[in-house]
Amino acid sequence: TPTHNCLTYDNYVLNPETLRPVRINEAENFEKTLSFDFDTNKVEESECSWSFNGVKTCVKLYLGTGVAVGMSTDHQVFEHKKGWVEAGTLKIGDKILAPAQMPCGDEEAGEGSCSLYAKVTMQDDRVPDEVFKLNEKSLSLYLKELFGIFGKVLSRRCEFRLLKKSLAFDTQHLLLRLGIESRVDKSGILSIENTIDTNTFLVKVLQLEVPLLDVRSPRRWEIVVDIQNLGSRRVFDLSVFHPDFNFISNNTVVHNSYSF
Repeated sequence: TPTHNCLTYDNYVLNPETLRPVRINEAENFEKTLSFDFDTNKVEESECSWSFNGVKTCVKLYLGTGVAVGMSTDHQVFEHKKGWVEAGTLKIGDKILAPAQMPCGDEEAGEGSCSLYAKVTMQDDRVPDEVFKLNEKSLSLYLKELFGIFGKVLSRRCEFRLLKKSLAFDTQHLLLRLGIESRVDKSGILSIENTIDTNTFLVKVLQLEVPLLDVRSPRRWEIVVDIQNLGSRRVFDLSVFHPDFNFISNNTVVHNSYSF
């Protein structure tokens, strides 16, 4: 049954081959995507098909971590108290579901290859493709080196002062693979502020002996801090073969086009 859910082109979904987030308008040949399982509270792979759904009236939701999600007003997200609701009914202060952790790759970095940050600083404004396939151990080493160049530990938070905002959002996604939530502000500074996330970063990335006094809930909630009317926009979507009828876009849980 069609539910008419659609996203604007600048929403990212995970490329199943490279494990790098790419814009949904570039996902035409995707056969798999990531879905959130409501029973296990974990992200898992699901088969999918892509569709271009024409032009629709859209809104952009600006979230507390700095992420923005553009979608048609009838696209559904999972709100903390109401369950699945249409984006056009959301208000500032509402909370929408997001995964507490994204899956890592399975590749081990070869000798010296964790210094890939050099490619970022000298050649590009994005994290190199190779990094997105790294397993948890190698990814931690990469982030440790990146933090050594661009980071500092403040009294209550860890902070990355990266060169480009696009690099900050790549790093934010990679931190989430280690179960670490972070925030990117308007100037592109990435910060880890929550006590649980800060301690996890100090242990998993900086390898410091800091006690982990608590663990994050398997369900993370993004707070809507602003809503912008976009007018009419070209929209795209994925149909997924998952019993919970959703996929992950811009690190949030969104409903899919069709229920199978």
